[in-house]
Amino acid sequence: MNVDLATNLALALTLRHFAPSPTLGDVRLLVHGRVHLWPGWETDNNARAAVARFFAVRPDDLADDGALIERAREVLESADDFEPVSRDGNHPPGWDAEFRHVAGSPLDDRIALWFAQAERKRGRSTAGQSPEVPALGMACLVGAGRTFSVPSSDMPAVTAPTLVLRTAPPGATVRMDRDELLALACAIDESAGNNLYAQVGIRTFLDRLVDRSGEMPRHIGCGVTKLANAPTGTGKSVFARLLALHLARNGMPVALVVPDILTVWKESRRLEAAARSAALSVAVTPLSSWRNLAGRLSAYLDDPPPDDPKATWAMANIGYSCHLAAYADEGDGPAPGDEPCTRLRQRDAKTGKERKVACPFAETCGRFSGFRRAAQADIVVVNHHAFLGGRVPIEVTVDGACKVVPGLRELLAQIASPLPQSVGSAGAEAETAWRSSPRRAAPARGCREATP
Repeated sequence: MNVDLATNLALALTLRHFAPSPTLGDVRLLVHGRVHLWPGWETDNNARAAVARFFAVRPDDLADDGALIERAREVLESADDFEPVSRDGNHPPGWDAEFRHVAGSPLDDRIALWFAQAERKRGRSTAGQSPEVPALGMACLVGAGRTFSVPSSDMPAVTAPTLVLRTAPPGATVRMDRDELLALACAIDESAGNNLYAQVGIRTFLDRLVDRSGEMPRHIGCGVTKLANAPTGTGKSVFARLLALHLARNGMPVALVVPDILTVWKESRRLEAAARSAALSVAVTPLSSWRNLAGRLSAYLDDPPPDDPKATWAMANIGYSCHLAAYADEGDGPAPGDEPCTRLRQRDAKTGKERKVACPFAETCGRFSGFRRAAQADIVVVNHHAFLGGRVPIEVTVDGACKVVPGLRELLAQIASPLPQSVGSAGAEAETAWRSSPRRAAPARGCREATP
């Protein structure tokens, strides 16, 4: 679906059903599906039907706040269908900017027309279709409210290959050997000069862990999630870290799912430190939403943790630099976090028409490198929100099928046989869930194997 049509529909539906004096912030709530915040939502059947119809055709790109505000500003500046209630020549409209319908065709007629156009476009679209690369010559690229002129001589000579995934055959259950786990724990502790993994991970947690028969579990079956309930502070996270390292060193890729992004980074550093202590050759990759990396990294740099005082680890694993910024025609490049990575358009110099294109520097700036590293990592650490709803910003081919852009959960299920560690407190209790299988094993829903 055309993003311009979706933007027009979002503004129109907000004005028609939810707010007589709407702001772009109200539009944002609609686009993100938070319509239940409006009074009367539960009883307004017309509004509910219109929103359901909107989400059936809304493109994923519009869920990006940067893309939404940029397109909404363009709609208001053109003043063809909507216009700002007041204008500030020094600043573009923000989320608090009010807008109104421009006189002309009735709003309901425009909504019906835009829905018809959007649904026709959606019917002709190809699922998972990725944007084209910019045409050769001086490329005039538009995004984030700026114009970028990139000469063909500066375009990357070779684009990164599509990530290829193929279905792996089923495998057996995983044996959980206490002696092997204890030996690994002692190796880590001896080098680190403490007794954390042996005492907390094994004696405090594993030795008290029993299955429904009252015995210590000896195996982890593929496909079915196992839940381990234990009070806070009994070593669930330490044991999950130890088990992940044990499985990874035996060729079983693991995905740890933790509450938030800061925990992703902390767990990744702890896993790397433990692997070094035990002299394990294990690759650990932190993974989260790429959209808010800049803000999170900025906060990290302002107050780095004791185990990364110079933020060396963070810059190597999280840092990136927008290469497109150097080609901005006027002023500075996009602010960190506002880079138009997936919302670039190329403008034809003769006709002025625009088409969506991929950023020519997407594979060299570092913003998406974690997704490629994840495909070959031994352990991937990801936060809950990204695992459940995150999108993969690079092309992926599955079993030779067309190029698709899967959700992060699907990608991890396909490349790593996930062993999620979901640690969350509820009163005095927390729970850890894990699921594991060898690299060539398949959970019930199907496991994938990654190739470069």
